[in-house]
Amino acid sequence: MDRSRDWRTFCTLMNAAAEVSATHPKSDAALGLMFALLSKYSIQDIQRAVQIHLQSADGKFCPTPAHIINILEGDPEDRAEVAWQEFRRAVEKFGPYESVRFPKPAFHYAIKMLGGWLRINKDLSDMTEKEIKFYGKDFKRLYAVGEQRATWENVPLYFPGEFERHNCLINSFERFAPWIYMVDTGVQVSPSKLLLPAGKETESPERDIVSALADKFRQNGCETDDQF
Repeated sequence: MDRSRDWRTFCTLMNAAAEVSATHPKSDAALGLMFALLSKYSIQDIQRAVQIHLQSADGKFCPTPAHIINILEGDPEDRAEVAWQEFRRAVEKFGPYESVRFPKPAFHYAIKMLGGWLRINKDLSDMTEKEIKFYGKDFKRLYAVGEQRATWENVPLYFPGEFERHNCLINSFERFAPWIYMVDTGVQVSPSKLLLPAGKETESPERDIVSALADKFRQNGCETDDQF
């Protein structure tokens, strides 16, 4: 949301929702906190979610940020199931060979906890559908935890695939800028286009990014797939 443009609209909306649900209007402090918690959504999406909430069985209660987020994104179990299906499609499409980045840190949290991209691809290739179903329960549980704990500052920025790992072992890494598949779009990007932990695109030359990744590869001996 654009704070300067949407704050007044948001306050009017939430106070109207409180009046409709016969509850007390929110204080400025409460409205400010709600506004911050919902800052990644557009005011139009929030208006739509509030309308849906007031038309539901829970409409007798004033909508909270949790109500609005669940309407816009689904409840945690639904989100985890969608994430598991998206993850399985990525495994089938990219396999262990390509370097990949998923759209949310929660994916990377679950993947790291399960052993990393290369390890998971190997494990799934040896499983029956029944075993994969049980494996999916672990993934969904970890994804739900990742939604609460994971940020781009505490999970790998991406997962190197076999092509990149092989190149590291036999070539000078600085001469090879790895191309990474964005799982949600299928577009390949260079490390310089990745969102850094601060949440901004790097302004450094691509050479600097590749050199930094090279240092990590050397420090880890090119042995693992989850260090980035």
